[in-house]
Amino acid sequence: MSQKVRQEHLDSPEMDGYHIGNYGDNDTPLRNEMVIKVLDGHKSADTAYVVEQYPHDEKKAECRFWLENDSNGYRLVSQSRDSSGSWGKKKKSPYATFGGAMFLNEEKRVCWSSIDDSSTVKEIHSFLKTFPLFPIPPKLKAQCVVKKTLVKRIADGNNEWQSEGMDHTPIELREETARVELKLWEEIFLIIKSRENANNSSP
Repeated sequence: MSQKVRQEHLDSPEMDGYHIGNYGDNDTPLRNEMVIKVLDGHKSADTAYVVEQYPHDEKKAECRFWLENDSNGYRLVSQSRDSSGSWGKKKKSPYATFGGAMFLNEEKRVCWSSIDDSSTVKEIHSFLKTFPLFPIPPKLKAQCVVKKTLVKRIADGNNEWQSEGMDHTPIELREETARVELKLWEEIFLIIKSRENANNSSP
């Protein structure tokens, strides 16, 4: 089923000016794109997703895309062939701490979505629902535990440690918002548990 996610659209292999996961950058052009096909398993240059006629420098060239995942997180890498037929310099996006996934949009262009420590509960929930094969990294689960615990304290009316916010939001309204968010966190943990069970039962 097609779903919309908040992500970075790659208008060129260079990715100049596009910083998915860097939500503090107001110049970052994030769009809601329809996920037509999830691109799984492209983890290196050898297993990259290859586009034969990709727009590049006012012409079309072969380009390949993959997701790197290391101790710093996830990032998208692209590489195009130069006029001699050799692969050019790799173009790498900034890291996203907790997750990343590639997909094709309605125009069949390569896009990617990510989650990091700035992602909201709605964005994390949407990401996990949209990309069912994404394995849950331990640091994402740990972050979810912390955030769910804080939200639950507010939802339960534990006001001993909190005060009225800088935006003067009434505590009662924050409790109501927290109860809504808590339901999403509970769904997220059901997803996490389901994937952990699936991984444990795999041969």
